Amino acid sequence: MFNKTKLTYTPPENGYPEWNNNPEIFQLNRMPQHALAIPFQDHDQALNYHNEKSPFYKDLNGKWKFYFSENPDQRIKDFYQHDYDVSKWDNIKVPAHWQLEGYDYPQYVNTRYPWIEHEDIQAPFAPTNYNPVGQYVTSFELEDTWKEKPVILHFAGVEAAFYVWLNGELVGGYSEDTFTPAEFNLTPYLQDGKNKLAVEVYRWADASWLEDQDFWRMSGIFRDVYLYAIPELHLYDHRIRTSLDESYQNATLEVQAYVLNYFKQSFQTSKLEIELVSAENQSVTKQTIELDLYQKESATVTITTNISEPRQWSAEDPYLYTVVFTLKGEDDQIVEVFATKIGFRQFEMIDNIMHINGKRIIFKGTNRHEFSADHGRAVTEQDMIDDIVLMKKYNINAVRTSHYPNHPKWYDLCDQYGLYVIDETNLETHGTWRYGQQTLENSLPGSKPEWTENVLDRCKSMYERDKNHPSIVIWSLGNESFGGDNFLKMHDFYRSEDPTRLVHYEGIFHYRPSDRASDMESTMYRSPQELEFYANQPGEKKPYILCEYSHSMGNSTGNLHKYTELFDRYPTLQGGFIWDWKDQALRHHTEEGTEFLAYGGDFGGITA
Repeated sequence: MFNKTKLTYTPPENGYPEWNNNPEIFQLNRMPQHALAIPFQDHDQALNYHNEKSPFYKDLNGKWKFYFSENPDQRIKDFYQHDYDVSKWDNIKVPAHWQLEGYDYPQYVNTRYPWIEHEDIQAPFAPTNYNPVGQYVTSFELEDTWKEKPVILHFAGVEAAFYVWLNGELVGGYSEDTFTPAEFNLTPYLQDGKNKLAVEVYRWADASWLEDQDFWRMSGIFRDVYLYAIPELHLYDHRIRTSLDESYQNATLEVQAYVLNYFKQSFQTSKLEIELVSAENQSVTKQTIELDLYQKESATVTITTNISEPRQWSAEDPYLYTVVFTLKGEDDQIVEVFATKIGFRQFEMIDNIMHINGKRIIFKGTNRHEFSADHGRAVTEQDMIDDIVLMKKYNINAVRTSHYPNHPKWYDLCDQYGLYVIDETNLETHGTWRYGQQTLENSLPGSKPEWTENVLDRCKSMYERDKNHPSIVIWSLGNESFGGDNFLKMHDFYRSEDPTRLVHYEGIFHYRPSDRASDMESTMYRSPQELEFYANQPGEKKPYILCEYSHSMGNSTGNLHKYTELFDRYPTLQGGFIWDWKDQALRHHTEEGTEFLAYGGDFGGITA
């Protein structure tokens, strides 16, 4: 399942560190990806409280000690040692970008890789002349009630690559992929009293070649960090699927649960209770299944239940039920409880037209970068709510998470408020165009085998985290990265794991041999005339969306109605996503103290 003993570290064979010239190495000792859930002690707590209220949750956000170096050679090599004194280091806020906390500089770049002004390198090498490193240190003590429990460390988002030590020992902690979680089992490394946690973050790594999105380039621990304790019997992962019958009246609820017996204890009896609860807090159905965990490490169980005429979820009526899981051990003693919000909805292709709950869907969508003028991508829940409320006010019904998985809370809110989501894999290699991306051989990840497992891991990380959200109807393979066999493999991963959703990728437009990588035709910035030409083509065709269109600055885009009229007229034209939601500008001040919104090259550096 996952390593319960201390890591025996072996350096990469090629003599380079994990973060440089090693695209096949994207994690060390990271725990397997799974749906997020924090255990509670009883049914009512799980049903009515946020995860942060659980007695098994410990928030590590706040002030950490911080040391900044301009390149890896200048970093402090032994800062993680138990006796290394960091008391004179600066304090830094976590979560945050260090560029917005007084170190380094934020940089807005569209297509080019941000390091080219310092160093001319080729993939998969990472820059070394100017590649800032942030070293973070904090400490924590565990509650007495945690002492006999396994303890997990969770990073929700770190840019771009990082190592983790606890009490002077490498936890295994190396991870890439800025926008999905990384978890590490701390149990073998814990000690009584104070524990020293040290994290080393690299602004760029070899995997940064896969993260060339059009946005502000910043780094650091920019999402939540927390610990959680799990009982000896733990529901490690769960998958929930709903489907509707041919009349779109009744439903089937399928729940798959993966139960972990961490210490392989000899449970004579154990059971899992699964209850469906309405938004009005009424029990709809409850089932109990016996678990066979006697001296076993794990068990996987599946329960399928017919639900008569459930209230269906849609963007117009985002009605949510709750599935409550209760694990019981000997003598029916409750071991843990947690809850997951779900919606009954069916997204499918019927006669090459996308449907939600049996009705043709039109995406009146927008692309959205996670962004705050004050905090960059370290957005708050209130930032997200403000965005969603404004979207709903102006009749937006869909959002594309351009171009990476968003904060986990975003999907909870999309479920709650009602937005259809295209969830996008953290992949864009737009800057390879500068290096002559005219053929497959020059593109990343293309068909290059050294990148295959890296990009598939990004797919798996996003899928496992987000798989239970009713708002997500489409998985996207990334943005502006050409084509190749790796995209076919990514497509096949999503469709094999999840037949209930479709897969999107616009890059097939540039490389038709990869056409199978997308279940829909998707282009950017096509004219209304081009859309109408596609709709009138004879024969079978994929449904068509504009994954980006109507990009405008100021008082412009007077022809939006021409697109919406076509969406209404032609069933195969199923909407689009405006580029993009709001300005990406950082609140800044002149030398005289006058506030202004900074963008582009206001902080220096290349911008194109």
